[in-house]
Amino acid sequence: MADITWPHAALRISLTTDAISRGDEKTARKYLSFMERQFLSGGKNLRKAISVYSVESLLWDIKDMERKKWGWSLIPKPLQEGYIALWGESTFEK
Repeated sequence: MADITWPHAALRISLTTDAISRGDEKTARKYLSFMERQFLSGGKNLRKAISVYSVESLLWDIKDMERKKWGWSLIPKPLQEGYIALWGESTFEK
């Protein structure tokens, strides 16, 4: 698989956030699946980068708490665990 550049990764994060905001589960899961594959196949630094720059950013701009909770439920478990390891639990996880 080709290296992913930061602009490409940022675009995927933005598209995923937009899909969650619209309630577009199919598109959100497609992008989240890609992020999960990168997370699982990468080393410690890549996993940390994905947890910090991707998972944190996914739900940042979503103001509707119910939509945010729904979006969290779509995020694959390994990505959720990476987020929690860095930031701890947050209100939208429950």
